[in-house]
Amino acid sequence: MAYTKFQICSRALTRIGANPIASFDDSAAQTESRVAGREWDPFIEGVLTEHPWKFATKDAKLVHVTTPARLKFKELWQLPSDILDLHGIFLYESDGDDIPIPYERLEDKVATDYDETHELYARYVYKVPETLWPPYFVDLVTEGLEAVFTGALKRDRKLAEEIKEHWERVTKPIARNRDSQQQTSRKFPRSRLVAIRN
Repeated sequence: MAYTKFQICSRALTRIGANPIASFDDSAAQTESRVAGREWDPFIEGVLTEHPWKFATKDAKLVHVTTPARLKFKELWQLPSDILDLHGIFLYESDGDDIPIPYERLEDKVATDYDETHELYARYVYKVPETLWPPYFVDLVTEGLEAVFTGALKRDRKLAEEIKEHWERVTKPIARNRDSQQQTSRKFPRSRLVAIRN
């Protein structure tokens, strides 16, 4: 089942005995909607960027920027607009043995020593629409928000800490394990095997 952000917040809210919300400016549940609206984006971005989630990771080809970098690297490349957390920059190789390259991030760009005659791509985490979240991530976010809302709405710090401890110790490892199973086993790039052998 695909959930909206308001349904996910409502699941967490009703677990602590608070009112569900239909939006972040819901007049029928003003306190709950205000708190949920304030907490949603920072919480989601924090959870997405604290672990390399497979479902939230993608590759995108970079566009070369003509402006010189004026740093230790000579060339600038534009990062994708939807990036939350950068995992690496890679030099595309036609045989599939793509090579990670040195880079420095400069706000919404990266500086490298590779010019426009090369093809580079970024591997990064982006803000996946919640309707595309897998069930294990919906459960993870719901329980995490439950802890946040318990502290913010119920003012019960002890219970909030108990929920958060369970979230960190049990729920989060389960979600990470499920996420790690969402791909086939990767083969070792040939160039790395040769480098190890030599």
